[in-house]
Amino acid sequence: MDIPSWAIGGLVVIAFVLGRASATPPAATPSRTLPPTSPIDVASADAEIATLIQAGRTIDAIKRYRTVHGVDLKAAKDAIDALVARRVP
Repeated sequence: MDIPSWAIGGLVVIAFVLGRASATPPAATPSRTLPPTSPIDVASADAEIATLIQAGRTIDAIKRYRTVHGVDLKAAKDAIDALVARRVP
């Protein structure tokens, strides 16, 4: 008795779909916040960030913001973009 190849392929697809459906979903990824590596004077660091923004060094300002405030890249970029938008030329 020969089983058609399309039937075998169909069974493989069904097994794959059922296996994926019964698999446990990945755990939710927590928000990534980076802890400061050492005590930082936030006021002077924020002044340094403002100086970097005024000098047009946005990427350096984002890096410094992440270090000081312990946030992920998106949060730091959004914060710096907001500061740039508020800046008076």
